[in-house]
Amino acid sequence: MTGEMLIYLAPVVILIGLLLLGMATLGRGENNDDQTPPAGSLLDRQELTLFNALREAAGEKFAVYPKVSLPTLITAQPPRDGRLPSEVDFVLCERETTQALLVVELLASKKPRLAAACEQIDLPLLLVRRAKSYDPQRLAEQVAELLENRPDGE
Repeated sequence: MTGEMLIYLAPVVILIGLLLLGMATLGRGENNDDQTPPAGSLLDRQELTLFNALREAAGEKFAVYPKVSLPTLITAQPPRDGRLPSEVDFVLCERETTQALLVVELLASKKPRLAAACEQIDLPLLLVRRAKSYDPQRLAEQVAELLENRPDGE
C-alpha cells in the first residue's frame, strides 16, 4: 500500500513544487523590473508612477511635463562650472501659460548641481524619494508649500 501511495503522491508533490517555484520566480521578476519602462513609454515605471501622482496632485490648475531639457529653463547664464544634468525629471507649470513654477526630481546623484541651478533661476526644487507609490495629496501639500515660499509669492 505504501508503494501505491508513492506512485499517486509523487506527481502531486512534483506539481506543487513546480507551482511554488514558478510563483517565486514571478515574484522576483516583479521586484527587479521597477526600472524597465512599459513598452513605448518615455518613463521608467517609477517615473511613470510619480508622473501620474503629480498629475493628480496638480489638478486643473497646473500641468506636469516630464523630461524637460534643463537649458530651456535657464534664461540667465548657466553655472560657471557648466556641469548640469541635461534634463529634469518633471516640471510643474501653470496650465494656461506653461510658465515653469517648480522642478520635481527623483533622488539621484545629479541633485547638488541641479539644486544650485534651480536656485539660480528661482525655481523651487522638490526632491522625491523613489517609492513604489506616491500619495497625490501629500505631493499637492509639498507643492503648495514650496510655491507659497517663492520670493515672488506665486
